Amino acid sequence: MTAANEFIEADEEFEASGPSIFGITFTPRNLGILLGILGGLLALFGLFKLVIPALSRGGELKAGIETKQQEIKDQDERLSKKAEAEAQLAQANQRRADVTTLFASEETLDTLLFDVEEQLNQRVNANITDPNKRAQITKLEPVPVADPGQEIINDGSLGPGVNGKLRRRQYKVEFEGSFPQTRQFMVILERMQPMLLTRNVKTELTEGGSIIEGEYKQGRFVESADQPQRRVKTSFDLEALMPLSQAQLDAAAAAAQPVPADGQPAPDQPAQ
Repeated sequence: MTAANEFIEADEEFEASGPSIFGITFTPRNLGILLGILGGLLALFGLFKLVIPALSRGGELKAGIETKQQEIKDQDERLSKKAEAEAQLAQANQRRADVTTLFASEETLDTLLFDVEEQLNQRVNANITDPNKRAQITKLEPVPVADPGQEIINDGSLGPGVNGKLRRRQYKVEFEGSFPQTRQFMVILERMQPMLLTRNVKTELTEGGSIIEGEYKQGRFVESADQPQRRVKTSFDLEALMPLSQAQLDAAAAAAQPVPADGQPAPDQPAQ
């Protein structure tokens, strides 16, 4: 037994005992130091082989997540812009449809003579029974064209912005009536639904040398109330404006395709 507070000296023989390798005695102290060194080396090995690669992969994953989030954000912006562009395209198509209704069509031109004569009888010749006093259309004939492509407007007569976008059908028109009837007839043409243009208007009296009766009142010559109205003959060119047909649009689109340097047509275009 040992008394309390008594120091027990280390057993030198015990310390010196133990296996020896390469001249190194593996005492408990030496083994502890060796195990500590081995533990540190294993910790460093785990740090370089496991922890650092894991941190690197974590950084790569974070960067990948940020990239995907940015791609999703960009995609949302593109979808928003696409929806906006589609809405603008729909509005543009609606405006185009509204404008197109102002122009003539093949159907409206087929009944043009009938429509004009109907408006003439309803607005100009209403309540006029005397055939000699009724206004009349003596000529309304289309101008023949050898090639439908000649109808396309390319002469700049309506402005450079219209070239290649509209076509016109021309008519030769002759009209007989009094001056008020002629003026009213021209107003009727302007107010008709198809867009019509008049060019080269010429007027001449149908009866020359007629006597005009009247009197001066307040310094002005006033014709008599029963003075017969002088009739005039008016001739002009009538142009009906129309949008291009689908065949003409396709031909214009094909003509606008760039020609490759080798002179061969594009793969989606047939050889001419």
